[in-house]
Amino acid sequence: MSNIYQISLSKELLTKLRLYIGLAHCESNDAEQPELDALLDQLNTPTRVGDTDPITIAYLALGAMGSANVSAAKTALGTGEDGFIQWVTQFADAIDAIYRQPDVKSSWSGVWAYDVVEPLGKWIVDHHDICSAFPANHPDNPALQKARELIELKSDR
Repeated sequence: MSNIYQISLSKELLTKLRLYIGLAHCESNDAEQPELDALLDQLNTPTRVGDTDPITIAYLALGAMGSANVSAAKTALGTGEDGFIQWVTQFADAIDAIYRQPDVKSSWSGVWAYDVVEPLGKWIVDHHDICSAFPANHPDNPALQKARELIELKSDR
């Protein structure tokens, strides 16, 4: 899974970064300056891939960490905390794709992050054995089926 997010740095922050690394007063003909400028331009360029809302990723991880089964899931997945969070948040793109469907987005009146994403993060961890059997974006993945159930449950209120 690879999500790259937009980083937007102000000119003031770029100047502070240059000061911090000791290159604020480099002349434009200095050999390191073009490389530094290229790096800073790259950091300041919007590079977010996909339409996944960072809030979805955050609340998915928040819900996952709220599960009593975190340790068991990490052990079963054979990963540490970073790998575990990456595994859980791989579902974010597919979950947001469900929300972006016109019939869901137009009829949804709840708070997506609180009502669907956070409980789903916990559910994914509690059911890590079945959720890991399919790719995260596979239509038969139980996590996506559970997301649809949560949508219907919250919409019926």
